[in-house]
Amino acid sequence: MSRYISDFESKMTKLKQDNENELNEMKKVSKKYAFFATLSSSKNNLPANTVVMFDTVSLNEGDAYDGTTGTFTCPEDGLYHFSWTTVSDSGKDFSSVLVANDRKIAVNVVDSDSVSDYMTGTSNVIVRMMKGQKAWIAVQGSDGKHLFKDWNGPPCSMFSGFQL
Repeated sequence: MSRYISDFESKMTKLKQDNENELNEMKKVSKKYAFFATLSSSKNNLPANTVVMFDTVSLNEGDAYDGTTGTFTCPEDGLYHFSWTTVSDSGKDFSSVLVANDRKIAVNVVDSDSVSDYMTGTSNVIVRMMKGQKAWIAVQGSDGKHLFKDWNGPPCSMFSGFQL
């Protein structure tokens, strides 16, 4: 009888080890990356091609976004979704572009110069990236005149991204 118990205990120990190894492998495969960042202050008269510093980072799963540089660094090959929203003052424009893989991918235009109200714009893109490549939001052309930080408290200009 003790031989059966010993065999059973041995098989259970091996099964536990196998399950633990499989769980560790699943954790490696299922690691995801996501970030959400907003502005710590409104921005005015930013020069063309300036990186917009979304420097208040409230979510940074995987630590791939750097709020001090405004740059996302791709941690592993794959597809990534990026979204950004900008809000501009009446009579002022704010045009921005997502730069990824050293290419301008998509532009977001908030054209308020001919209206007497605040305007907002949101863009969403999916980009294939390789480990080490970078993505950021930059001022497009000379239209970095005004970017609002918040709307009566909550943030209104933001940058986010996640791995698909």
